[in-house]
Amino acid sequence: MSVDKTSADGDSSPFGDDEVYFGSKPVHLAQVPGTAQNYVHSEWTFDTNEAAVQITVGRASKLKHPDAEVADIVLPGLPCLDPVCEAPSKDVASWPEFLQKPLLKVKSPQPDTPKAYASGVRSSLVKLGEKWYRLKGSGNNDEGFVVRRNTEADSSSEWRDIRGCAFVHTATRENFMVSLLKSKLDQEGIVSCNSAMGYYIYDKPNQPLGPSFPPACIVQETFGDRRFGTHVMAGIEMLFPLLVDESAIDVPSLLACFPAARPGRDDASKLATTAELMSDKMLAVMYGIDDPDVGEHGVEWPTLPRDETLFANLLGFEGLACAQRSPDPAVLPEQWTAAGKAGRADPRWVQVWASNCGALDKAIAIAGTTDAGTGTATGTGTVSDTARSMSVLAYLFSRFGYDCGRIMGGFHRQRVSWGTYADKMCWEGQMHCNAHANNVVLLMPRRQRQGQGGQGGAQEQQGAEGEQSFLGYLDLDMAFNNEMFVDTWGSVKAGNTTAEHDQLLYKEHINFLEVLAGSDTTSGVPMVALSAAEAQGDVLRAVKTGLYDTLVLGYLRGYTGDERFPVAGHNPQLHEAGHALAKLAVVVMADAVA
Repeated sequence: MSVDKTSADGDSSPFGDDEVYFGSKPVHLAQVPGTAQNYVHSEWTFDTNEAAVQITVGRASKLKHPDAEVADIVLPGLPCLDPVCEAPSKDVASWPEFLQKPLLKVKSPQPDTPKAYASGVRSSLVKLGEKWYRLKGSGNNDEGFVVRRNTEADSSSEWRDIRGCAFVHTATRENFMVSLLKSKLDQEGIVSCNSAMGYYIYDKPNQPLGPSFPPACIVQETFGDRRFGTHVMAGIEMLFPLLVDESAIDVPSLLACFPAARPGRDDASKLATTAELMSDKMLAVMYGIDDPDVGEHGVEWPTLPRDETLFANLLGFEGLACAQRSPDPAVLPEQWTAAGKAGRADPRWVQVWASNCGALDKAIAIAGTTDAGTGTATGTGTVSDTARSMSVLAYLFSRFGYDCGRIMGGFHRQRVSWGTYADKMCWEGQMHCNAHANNVVLLMPRRQRQGQGGQGGAQEQQGAEGEQSFLGYLDLDMAFNNEMFVDTWGSVKAGNTTAEHDQLLYKEHINFLEVLAGSDTTSGVPMVALSAAEAQGDVLRAVKTGLYDTLVLGYLRGYTGDERFPVAGHNPQLHEAGHALAKLAVVVMADAVA
């Protein structure tokens, strides 16, 4: 099998779609001792007996190392039963040869290394032939597996955990839940970013806490890694002054797009943002004072439903279509990371930047012609019209929201939580929640996914919805359904009642909306860049608020299927322009660690 060489070590090869969709920070991978386990979904199930429940409950407390006097080791304590298999298969002959032995990120280049990129701190992606593979838990950067020492909040004791890896129970859960959801959601065109393959279990010398706590790594085929929050939405936020001509916005017409009930509607400087409204809603949900049946919807704004009567729809706002523009293709953008402004983008981005600026500019130029095609959706979501009055930004935000709503709605129809629960690490009213913007990734167009050896038959069954998806879901190592749930800190019994699970899923749904609306740093701009975003001024802030509103309405359409929530109908030209804009955003945030 041929391999693509990495562009590390001074290689000046231009970046392309590999770097747009998967990564641009090279890593080196070396084979190390351990075993590779093949995952065959039909051989796995989960036990509901008392012994299985006690295994789950046991991880909610510190564990004792065989050589230690006190229990001080913490493993991920997920509130759910483990997938089990009588004899996990070690037959990985169907895997690419390079993957058949455990791999670990290392400092030094290795001979015949395929193209490989970092995925956050603990994971990596490797390209073999035309396919990409995710190794989730392949080392803490290039340090191997690191034992971290932590102090309790009251400084009364210490505890240890391993950084840079997965564990057998999280690896099997990830593969189990990916397979479970794909078998249902592929049919609806709701795209999983990953396909289950198996996992590694590392042997000495990569067992920093010994064989009782072996590190593991999740192995999956993958179709993207650029995160919706860190790379796409944050990039759009930072590019915004280059995408919208503020002087061309008629502010009264913009404000008129917001329903009369909207707080601050008469003044762009006082307009309540989508994030503020959804944070208010989430507070009411978490503190138990949200009850739409009796008209309670928030804390500061208790009488305002978070629906089409409150949120703006910019799909038909011609003023934004007239004000849209493309960045200069000859000027590479400033890049941002969590540490701040990182300087001008690497020259290897020149071709990606210039070509996508050109594609966006072309789409804007033809937006006013009769060749723009169909794609406008109104409150019913079914009215076709020319795309002349619809901006690329409004189209993209609407479709982003729709994709996210369909993902969350698909999970919840299967009674699956992405991973929402409370344990002793949470403050009162707080919950862990895996439903956030960085667990959604940007997908390349389906024809490219298939051209690079994508999901083949499964993808072919997805029809128009799969073709039109900008976003796919991933990170299911905390996911569970109502049957798997274990009330770790309460009754310590398995299974959620229908009412309990409905309430948990409702909280997850509102939390996801809050994050997508920009209420959490995982959904967008790094903290160090917030001042730059805020300095864009009241008019651009109001435009962005309208776009986030449009995203929320698209989400609600995707989640509920209710036609009173507007969403942009698919438009080929605007869709291509949306991909171009998303790529420009990725360039801005390419070096940010998600």
